[in-house]
Amino acid sequence: MTSSRIRTTTLGLAATLAAALAAAGPAHAAPAVAGEFALPGNGTPKYLTQGPDGNIWVPIQGASNGDDIAKITPDGTVTGYNVANLQDASGIASDGTYLWVTRTAAVSRFLPANPAGAENFAATGVDSKAITLGSDGNLWTGGTDKVVKIKPSDGTSTQVPVAGMGIPEGIASGGDGALYLASFGTQRVTRVTTAGASSFVGVDTDNTNGARQVAAGPGNQIAFTAPAAKPRDMGFITGGAALGPTSVTGGAVMTGKDPEGIVYANDAAYWIARFAGNDVARVTADGAFTTLPLSANSGPRRIAKGANDTLWVGLETAKKVARITGVSAPAPQTTPPPTTTTPPTTVPPTTEVQTAITKLSASASVRRTSLLPKLVRSGGQFRFTVTKPATVRFTFAKAATGRKVGTSCVKLTRKNATKKRCRYFTPVRGGFSVKVTTAGEHSVRFGGRISAKRSLAPGVYRVTARATGTDGAVAKAMTATFTLKTS
Repeated sequence: MTSSRIRTTTLGLAATLAAALAAAGPAHAAPAVAGEFALPGNGTPKYLTQGPDGNIWVPIQGASNGDDIAKITPDGTVTGYNVANLQDASGIASDGTYLWVTRTAAVSRFLPANPAGAENFAATGVDSKAITLGSDGNLWTGGTDKVVKIKPSDGTSTQVPVAGMGIPEGIASGGDGALYLASFGTQRVTRVTTAGASSFVGVDTDNTNGARQVAAGPGNQIAFTAPAAKPRDMGFITGGAALGPTSVTGGAVMTGKDPEGIVYANDAAYWIARFAGNDVARVTADGAFTTLPLSANSGPRRIAKGANDTLWVGLETAKKVARITGVSAPAPQTTPPPTTTTPPTTVPPTTEVQTAITKLSASASVRRTSLLPKLVRSGGQFRFTVTKPATVRFTFAKAATGRKVGTSCVKLTRKNATKKRCRYFTPVRGGFSVKVTTAGEHSVRFGGRISAKRSLAPGVYRVTARATGTDGAVAKAMTATFTLKTS
């Protein structure tokens, strides 16, 4: 990788993150490009995401064989699918069960095991741009001067007008629970809460450097790319609700390299696809700037995280997707033996404990009550064990009876009514969070109520618990099933 230093400040957050990186110890093997994989029919890659099945999924357009989406396994095997309800798809995101894509004035969803069964939902205002899963459990995307909320349970959509926002291409769910949308034409990033309150952050006071894509970083930090012929083509937003032009600071010097897609990776750095540079850039909050070359004239546009510390880059000009390996977390910190004139005493290495849920269980049968979920010392319906203090978010999916089609369980239709019965889960909107201040086992008393105004109906459910550490790190989720019965 080629390296240099950039002039970067982030209103104090950079110093905090830089100190954490410096204390992280020696780096793992250097990241490397490990293959560029041709897409079916020489199709053009759009946005990418990792699906619930661990594979990378990318909508493609203009494929000569008519394919509309491609699946890429971790080893680089590419499979294309020609599906009418995925035609001209662009943005893509996962809700943990389904994959969702944006189309013109519509969204579609499908199970990874059954792309052919994709369902289409009309969604006025959707502009075939990026889509993301919000902190409220809904899907969110943008259109001209509006954001659009999509319920994962039934695909219904709601428009939230945002006058003066323009057309947002990038969207991310921040650590503060709000949505951040990048609009190139209006030279700003828009912050929208899941309740619909909006505010703007100008990304350039002379209105010549518009934002293209955004990514959520550690804590409440948001990074954006701004491809224009200016000294600053990347910047940071901090400050949570206190937004304004002063919340944006200078970023990487990438003039003429056309930085577009951006993601915060497992190595605690931002990675940026640079279309005109034919490379990806790695930027840390303390200003370390390196690049990793891709093939000449490949045109990298989008980027996403994958399994096993990989990154995947859509090469728009080459009609391929590149895999980058070795993007791993910093090595655990170790304490060296002290220097002394007496016989040295070796201090055993100390390994930083990562935030994780190591155990989750639910009572097989839960009785409905009018009480809100409550953290208790003993008893309760959900038991979980965490390795560090964390905020644990509980979300739910309700079981439904479907029919077995191939290897997938899909919704019952007249066409598949004679197939074998099976069970699948549909996400339920909302959920609740509890904050635990100690590591170890904890319990949550639960009787079906997930908020002051919302309770689950009787039935079989899958509960998902996801822990977010005090450092902003999000741990791998765990699931359990239970049956909710009337009192």
